Amino acid sequence: MATNLSHEQFRQGGMLSIFLGRFDSEAELDQYLSATFPIDFGFAIDPADGPEYHIDADRHCPVGKLLNGFSRSKEFSEVVAKGLVKRGWHRSRAAIVFNNFSYDPKVYPLYNHWGRMKFMGTFDLKTKTWTSF
Repeated sequence: MATNLSHEQFRQGGMLSIFLGRFDSEAELDQYLSATFPIDFGFAIDPADGPEYHIDADRHCPVGKLLNGFSRSKEFSEVVAKGLVKRGWHRSRAAIVFNNFSYDPKVYPLYNHWGRMKFMGTFDLKTKTWTSF
């Protein structure tokens, strides 16, 4: 599905965009990111600026644990995990984090709220502010 959106239009220094989902392997996540993610979120990922991702072997991994280990996790994981738990997201299996990226689902009217990956929100590294969607 072609859209008028691009990876480039969401680039914003100092911002992180965080997505959670349930995938059993890196191969399964890679397939989703290349084939279905653009349909669900309205843009194809620029391979030169793709997200970091983590899949935990524990199908019921606490979100705080899942978010540790990303390149900037010490700056965001605690605040984001608390925000996710408040929204009812206690556990997940996979997370992806786009660095210097501020996704806004409101600009894509076909945003798939029921896809295999959910957009959780953005984190501002300067103000240490979590905004959930």
